[in-house]
Amino acid sequence: MKRTVRLLALAAAPVLLLAACGSSGADEASPSTEAPAAESTSEEATTEAAAAVDEAEDDVDADSAASDAGGAMDITDEAGNLIGTEFGDGEQIMFDTDLLASGGPMAPGTRVYGASENGGDFIVTTKVDPIQELEDYREEAGAEPVGYMTVDADNRDGTENMNMYEIRVYDEAGNEYAYSGVSDYVDEWRDALGSDDVDLYNEGVELSNEYSTMAHPMQRETFVLAGPVLPDEIVGVIVMPRGVFETTTTVPLKD
Repeated sequence: MKRTVRLLALAAAPVLLLAACGSSGADEASPSTEAPAAESTSEEATTEAAAAVDEAEDDVDADSAASDAGGAMDITDEAGNLIGTEFGDGEQIMFDTDLLASGGPMAPGTRVYGASENGGDFIVTTKVDPIQELEDYREEAGAEPVGYMTVDADNRDGTENMNMYEIRVYDEAGNEYAYSGVSDYVDEWRDALGSDDVDLYNEGVELSNEYSTMAHPMQRETFVLAGPVLPDEIVGVIVMPRGVFETTTTVPLKD
């Protein structure tokens, strides 16, 4: 199953997150029951054993195919409930199913997982410590404080570029906090400073170029975004990984 499909099911309805995934093979035809009881029991046992072998072989084949294709592997509990997946180079990430079920708030800094329709996926860290070189330049420009977040975008299975155009964070009151690439903010700070100080202006150009990022197909990249300082509690994160062409919901992770 493609990771994009899994994520849509997770984000659209948390209840579906707890549903069993895949087919159990229960729809296969049952052996004839017209034979004598002892023979029937023997035949059923043989059929069940063969079915178990076939199912095991199918699981191995599916796992191998997913591995060969570079696809992520689902993580399920003993009841078959989807509780996590693999990300990047095999990192096992676990979904916070309790938070999903309760709909409760989460603290800024919580990591959330999302996947693009193009095949790439990503983890957003919704709050990170201020980046000193950016803060120094912001203070030079006399600009208002901002918050920072990062995105680990793995587009190695993707078919189109990911630019993390915008990330929208929401609080319980419905307020929206829009984050975009930090280079956009650096450009604003540089323009506010003007070009009288050539060195300071050029520093802004260099910083903007340094943080202007794109994750091409077959590439894994880290993005830095900036936006309004977040409140103490947030309830949702929406990502636009490929410009205005796609809006993706996310799932909170356990850390």
